[in-house]
Amino acid sequence: MEGAPAATDVAAATGVLTPTPPEQRGEQGPAADGASQRWPLPLPIPGWFRRAESEQEEAPRAPVQVQVAAGSKQPILSFAGGGIFFWWELGCLRYLHRNFDLTKVQLVGASAGGLIATLAACGVDEDKAVRVANRLAQEYGVFERPGGLAGIWGSLIRAWLEELLPEDAAERCAGRVRLVVTEVPSLKLRYLQDFESKQDLIDANMASAFIPFFLDGKATCPYRGRSYIDGSLWDFLLSDNSDLIKCDGKACVVDYFNDDQLQWSRLDFIKLADLQQVQAFVGTGYAYAARVDAAGDCFERPLGSTRKGTVRKVLEVPVWGLRRALASVDG
Repeated sequence: MEGAPAATDVAAATGVLTPTPPEQRGEQGPAADGASQRWPLPLPIPGWFRRAESEQEEAPRAPVQVQVAAGSKQPILSFAGGGIFFWWELGCLRYLHRNFDLTKVQLVGASAGGLIATLAACGVDEDKAVRVANRLAQEYGVFERPGGLAGIWGSLIRAWLEELLPEDAAERCAGRVRLVVTEVPSLKLRYLQDFESKQDLIDANMASAFIPFFLDGKATCPYRGRSYIDGSLWDFLLSDNSDLIKCDGKACVVDYFNDDQLQWSRLDFIKLADLQQVQAFVGTGYAYAARVDAAGDCFERPLGSTRKGTVRKVLEVPVWGLRRALASVDG
């Protein structure tokens, strides 16, 4: 098991709020088992957001199945929503990718987490994802625009996915990837899966990550004849990850809120970050994953069966180096 690298300073965060350490919230591992205290808003919790305590009194659920495909015993790795903290999650993915065989894992994600799940299933190089995003941001002139990402973030994400994802992306995600969306007007959560093509997969990701009006000036995102918005909406409002992310407690959930060394404020998720800041986020996410992995069974318990052996990791070192070099050229 690799030791944790030194914590990386996150220049992009404003430091308005420092989250309470997980152990003080009664949590174990990288995901919260109960309701967190990050943004305690006086909102009622919809019955379909949380499974009822009693099976006899189970509340109506969104029209999806939370369990993995019938007969599947693969572990589940879920990525929570995060906006700009996508890059922190990408750092976690880099660590997990190098230490676990993610081809043997079911992947679930909402919003930014859905993008991470898709990249993981398609084997997209993390460094290339950073470089291509930076190049597109410069081409779109986001750093010079008074509104930053507002109104163009959607088209930028779509162009980014079209360049990064392989042509067989839908096949790679088949039976493995589920994206959480919020249906409109019911505001119920549901999964999108069984993608028909690369374009269909991209459309599903856009629906899962759709922040009303901010991405492209529109209120909702159409997908297969229905309207959706960001799949992490209720997580943001109710300060906890939904059962569709937790998969009824079966999933190992990656959520930036659980990093007690990461400083952030409530609206940092839509902040604009330059290349240096993005790389700092990635480094911080990697350091977090390495730190919690070294400290206990946070990843070992749910993902231990997929952990790579020492020999395999040594043999893969030149492969990662080559991919990183190619990413710097591609980006």
